[in-house]
Amino acid sequence: TPAYYRGKVYAGAWNSGVYAFEAKTGKSAWHMSTSDTGPSAPVCKDGMCVFNTDSCTMFNVEADTGRMLWSWWLGSPQRAAPVVAGNTVYTTYPKNDAQGAHGSKYVVGAFDLKTGAPKWRRWIDGEALMAPVVHGGRTYVATQRGTLYELSAADGAVIEVRANGIAAPPVVSGEGLVLSHAEATPV
Repeated sequence: TPAYYRGKVYAGAWNSGVYAFEAKTGKSAWHMSTSDTGPSAPVCKDGMCVFNTDSCTMFNVEADTGRMLWSWWLGSPQRAAPVVAGNTVYTTYPKNDAQGAHGSKYVVGAFDLKTGAPKWRRWIDGEALMAPVVHGGRTYVATQRGTLYELSAADGAVIEVRANGIAAPPVVSGEGLVLSHAEATPV
């Protein structure tokens, strides 16, 4: 999925990296080859664009030039795009060298937008359905096992875990969360 930011359109191409184009003219602004295939949709803020690659790595680049600011090898496969809220990047990924609760190898983590420094990491019971949702100081992650995690965005503290058959990431509205799920079962 392409992203629009400050007059440019950013998009990934499976085997050749990430591209930036001038939105008005379509003229190429820059191209960045990645060491990994399958870039996710870029997320841009404060002159930076962050994206994940399917085969392992999260990158942060300058939005105007494509110059790499930092990268982290996280684990494979890494299918969901990152989310930026405030000065933090939130993403889900497999931790291939360890296992958490329920024998899962998946985590949700928070990283400093400017430096890439890890802030926190929490185990989840399976691969995320899509990108985390961050709103009102909370991070929500829906997993393929049908579990919804509600965590503190600041420190990753677990607020609530619902094994409710969730089928998509929640939508945050003025009324609360809108969920698509089967019958709820408290955990």
